[in-house]
Amino acid sequence: MRTGAVEIARTGQPPQALGFPAYQQRVFSPLGLWKGSGWSIKAYGIHQDTSRSEADLLDPGVEAAARNHVLSRLGEADEQGSHHHCGFAIIHQGLLANWLLFNWWVHGVICCERLSRSPVDNPTRFEAHAGPMVACIWEMVVIEHEKRSWIDHVLKDGGHPETYLDAWMRPGRY
Repeated sequence: MRTGAVEIARTGQPPQALGFPAYQQRVFSPLGLWKGSGWSIKAYGIHQDTSRSEADLLDPGVEAAARNHVLSRLGEADEQGSHHHCGFAIIHQGLLANWLLFNWWVHGVICCERLSRSPVDNPTRFEAHAGPMVACIWEMVVIEHEKRSWIDHVLKDGGHPETYLDAWMRPGRY
């Protein structure tokens, strides 16, 4: 798979448009609820190596480093205001980089995001990423689930974020 972000990370140059790669499933699993500073963040993991089990999805230390990084960025979300103290995070251990998406809900209907990454040779060193990216196709699987869950459990159900926080995407290959 060659994406713009991967190619820039590899060569330092923007890629030329190529053909479309064939879609290949990746392994997904909920990682639990991260709590801090009055926030509740639903965490998910994705790994490109489909031989990994959902129970042993991420490399050692990656989940803890991602959790600490997200919790350290809660102040940025607080500065934006109008939030509901809840959201979701996605740790994606990819081929050439590890991506960490921290998303939270504001004004009832808007999803905000802060993107971070770590190199595969130092997977616990997450740093903020300022590029124009939102998410890759696999991360969008989780984003779609979380969007639908927010609509169904908060917006259609009279505003109950605790019900949203209990609605998890099933582990598996997507």
